[in-house]
Amino acid sequence: MVPLSSTFQKMNRLVRDLQKRSQKRLDFKIGGEDTEVDKSVVEIIQDPIIHLLRNSIDHGLETPEERAELGKKDKGIIRLQARQSANEVWILVADDGRGLDREKIINKAREKGILKGNPDEMSDKEVFQLIFTPGFSTAEKLTDISGRGVGMDIVLQNIKKLNGKVEVRSKKGEGTTFILRIPLTLGIIEGTVFEVGGTYLTLPTIEISELVSLKDQKLIHPYKDQEVLDLRGIYIPVIRINDLLGLREKLEYKSKNPVLIILENEDRFLGILVDEVLGNQNIVIKPLSSSIQKAKGVNGFTILGNGRVSLILDTKFLFEKFHGNAASTSSGENSNLSLEKLA
Repeated sequence: MVPLSSTFQKMNRLVRDLQKRSQKRLDFKIGGEDTEVDKSVVEIIQDPIIHLLRNSIDHGLETPEERAELGKKDKGIIRLQARQSANEVWILVADDGRGLDREKIINKAREKGILKGNPDEMSDKEVFQLIFTPGFSTAEKLTDISGRGVGMDIVLQNIKKLNGKVEVRSKKGEGTTFILRIPLTLGIIEGTVFEVGGTYLTLPTIEISELVSLKDQKLIHPYKDQEVLDLRGIYIPVIRINDLLGLREKLEYKSKNPVLIILENEDRFLGILVDEVLGNQNIVIKPLSSSIQKAKGVNGFTILGNGRVSLILDTKFLFEKFHGNAASTSSGENSNLSLEKLA
């Protein structure tokens, strides 16, 4: 794993040189460069980032004179940022320039014969995706800054090598943002590792509200078999892992002094009963293999320092499952998750 800082810092000189050649004024702002990704990802995303920055400076930003006429500051802004989403790393290249011209894109697509369907029924998102067609360009003239005979399709091709995708958000006259969404082939998060019946599981620490020892606590049963903890006037439903995940081998709780991990999501609370909380640590996320990637309730797995495998639970699914909003589990081999497969 390597941080994106070295890649991002290289772009400072590129932007400085392009600024002089384009005779445009701009501020270049970098953020999230401490985000870590697999080294192989860094090698592939460098060219797409360079192309998007060239495109933003050459086609996105207006000249100081044009910006003055539009009532904008003479200095444009270009941002290069990275952040980690749940299962992806997002790299954003944004400018506050001209924005994409929907009608111009449609006319060019019609001219090239690549327009399918009625453009009036197409969303902006669908129209903007046309710019990734090989050979597509709305530029009136090519320059040595961004044109060079290379189109936006190269950006998409490189990101697809990583099983990622490219999103475009733009508003005419206000600017454009390109979002490179790259799956976490490997990623690092802070996780809380816990044990149930000798099995290790992990939850993202940021999703945990607090930990409560049940040693001196009494659970109540307001209805049926549902257990509830009265925690300072808030009633927390107590759930066991077996009730949330379709494990083939049921986990047997062994601790006489279990711990309740309290999760919070949109002002809703859920308590996960565990034998023991082992602590917090930075963990490397690995994706599930194709044979079990449809397993519900799991985002991936990690290998702990002791060599044991720990599933990383999907907290959003846990809430949906408990509240009855999750889709019914499909039948077949994907309906239950076997821990043995991960080992």
